[in-house]
Order: sequence, then structure tokens, then C-alpha cells
Amino acid sequence: MNYRYLAERLRAMYYLPLAASFQPPAAVSSQYASRVASQSAVDWLFNAIARSVSPAHFAHPAHLPSWDSNGTLELRLVRPRPSSALQLVRKHWVQDQVAYHLKNARLMRRLDRFTAHMARRLSSAVVAIVMLDLLLILWKLVGTLPESIAQPALLAAPWLMFLAALLPAAVTSLNGLRFQSECQRLAERSLHLRRLLGGSPGDQDSTSSPFTGGRWLQISDLLVRIDSCTAQPATDIGAWCMDALFATERVAGDCVQEVAEWSVLYAKELPEI
Repeated sequence: MNYRYLAERLRAMYYLPLAASFQPPAAVSSQYASRVASQSAVDWLFNAIARSVSPAHFAHPAHLPSWDSNGTLELRLVRPRPSSALQLVRKHWVQDQVAYHLKNARLMRRLDRFTAHMARRLSSAVVAIVMLDLLLILWKLVGTLPESIAQPALLAAPWLMFLAALLPAAVTSLNGLRFQSECQRLAERSLHLRRLLGGSPGDQDSTSSPFTGGRWLQISDLLVRIDSCTAQPATDIGAWCMDALFATERVAGDCVQEVAEWSVLYAKELPEI
């Protein structure tokens, strides 16, 4: 949990400077959770890494005429390129996150189904073994047990008792694993962020294009507006930095908030065995 939390925050600070933003997004866990794992050490490490990089590294040398036109001023300016920044954010951040969460949701869903299916099958096996053991005992008490199966039944009785004692523990372990792993909840969270970033596909298991809306569509629409306006300089407003900044910060806020709420999932008291 700590490594993913740190990785997502560092990923946000990799793309935010492209839109001239050097402020890390705030990571606030769920306010309704009664038990949250503290991330103070990871936050301290992240802040130390973020503060070690000066915004001047993203600036480029520039020369401006002085106020009295008798010389030039040498300075460094941060000149964001909104269109290029949005294309990078859309392709390498939003699309990669959508693919990751779609894959993670499918994996978590399969794990949840597997543990539930195996627990049901083992429960049925326990019932069948107990019924078989009781049938053999009753058959022997009645005195009608054939001699041909008496010896195999005698040899199988200890194994039936062993399986009848072992399989319930396996069923309990599978149910506990399913509960503690929260695969279903993790799958739902990944699907939620996937819809938030890329929209809602008609079929969750479809292999068609997963990008139908969300932040991806907002950035795509903004890129279309920028291209159409820059193609007509007479009507171009010429100031797209704030739009690109807001779009990038929304993506950063969504990703960081999702990983910050993982602390609620993992803040559990595991029983000692």
C-alpha cells in the first residue's frame, strides 16, 4: 500500500509540471472511515522528494528588453505548451491508468469468483464425505455391509474422518481470504476510477475501445478546441494554459484520491494465529 501510494503521488508530480503546476495534489482519506492507516512517513518522503526538485529546472533561458531599451534582461521562464502537455497526459497517464484499472478490476473479480466457487465446492464435498461416512457406519451397524467392501471401507474410514476435519478449515480459510482481501470491493473501486477516467463502456469484458468519456473525453474535447482555435489566429484567445492546468489537476486529484483511500481498505486488525 505504501509503495503504491508513493508511486501515484510521484506520478502526479511527473505530469503536473508539464502544465506548469508545481503544487502536489492534496491526498485526503475518507472522512467517514473510523479506521485509517496513517501515511505520515510516506507523505514526509514524498514531500522531501518533491521539494528537492526546483521549478527552475523546468524553465528555459529567455532574453527580454530592459525597460529603458538600453540592454536585455536574462532570465528563465516556464513556458508550458498546453497542447503537447494534454496529449502526453491523455496518452501516457489517463490511457495507462484506464488500462491498469481495467486489468486490475478483471483480476480482482476473477479472484473473488474463484474463492467463492472453491468455498462452495469444498462445502459440498464436506457434506458428501460426512454423508458417506455416516452411511458406511449405519450400514455396518445394521449388519448388511457386504464383505467385498468391508475391508476397503475400513481403510477409507480414517481418511474420510481426516477430510471431514480438514475441509471445513479450508472452507473457513477461503472465506477469510475472500473477506480480508476485499477483491470485490477492489474491483468495484478500479471500475469506478476507470469510468471516471475513461467513461463507461457498454460491456465491461468487451475488447473494444475503452475510452468513451470521463477525463479522457474532456481532454480530447479541449484538444479539439485548441486545434480549431489555433488554426484561426484571428479568433484564437491564445490563453490555454489555465484550461490545460485545470484538466491535468483534475486527473491528478482523481488518481491521488483513489490511492489515498486505500488506507481505509488496509486499516484492519488481522487476527493472530
